[in-house]
Amino acid sequence: MLFLRSSTTDAAVNLATEQWLQEQALPPVFFLYQNAPAVIVGKYQNVYAETDPAALRRDHVPVFRRCSGGGAVYHDAGNFNLCFVETLPPGTDLSHDRYVQPLVQALRALGIPADKQRSCDIGVGGDKVSGSAQCVHAGRTLHHCTLLFDTDLAALERYLRGNGGLVSRAVASVRSPVTDLCRYYRGGREQFEADLLRALFPQGMQPLDLTAEQTEQIRRLAQEKYRTWAWNYAAGPAFTAATARGTVRVERGVVVECGDPACLGRRYEDVIL
Repeated sequence: MLFLRSSTTDAAVNLATEQWLQEQALPPVFFLYQNAPAVIVGKYQNVYAETDPAALRRDHVPVFRRCSGGGAVYHDAGNFNLCFVETLPPGTDLSHDRYVQPLVQALRALGIPADKQRSCDIGVGGDKVSGSAQCVHAGRTLHHCTLLFDTDLAALERYLRGNGGLVSRAVASVRSPVTDLCRYYRGGREQFEADLLRALFPQGMQPLDLTAEQTEQIRRLAQEKYRTWAWNYAAGPAFTAATARGTVRVERGVVVECGDPACLGRRYEDVIL
């Protein structure tokens, strides 16, 4: 198993790294990172249905869209993000258990009474501490998950408040009560990371050192895709919403129908904020 530890908290770069790893013909890779405050939505979600755009704009918290499905999550330095990338033989069972169960066992080895919830979540004491998503591209499987250690849960609740008046075919998040692992573990973030890696990979891992050219490829992908409004906002499905200007229809993030002609052709967030 190759191991890559991100040196940045830039969510655009880390999401681009995940995609880049999936597109390479590499042995199995485990990629670990943390992000500065950001909201990450699933590939098939509607940003406006999952978040509070006014709160995000007020607090300068960015939104990013990942390459996998699943629900919206909040990231900050207190949230560890674990990503497994590998090429699996045809016919391999792609259920989340392949990755979720080892993580459950690793947390238990640290004295944390974790268990699996639903098909792809991990909980402690009935509260969620981890959610997973995955995607397959050209035979390469990418499975990634969050792991709430000491995340700002008040911020999580503040930003992940959707718009109930929005009608869309987008995938909706499943809301669950959450908690932080630091309540069950004696030690800080660095110690937790070290203990978790030893529990997950007792045989050790081989460091993956990226070349300057590979790093530049990831930087360009982050700039050309994961930092763009077209991907993060406009890539969601079309929808209709009730606003102060009347009912509007939005396609590719832009208002295409509205009783107020001044709204036509404008970005949805510029109309409602």
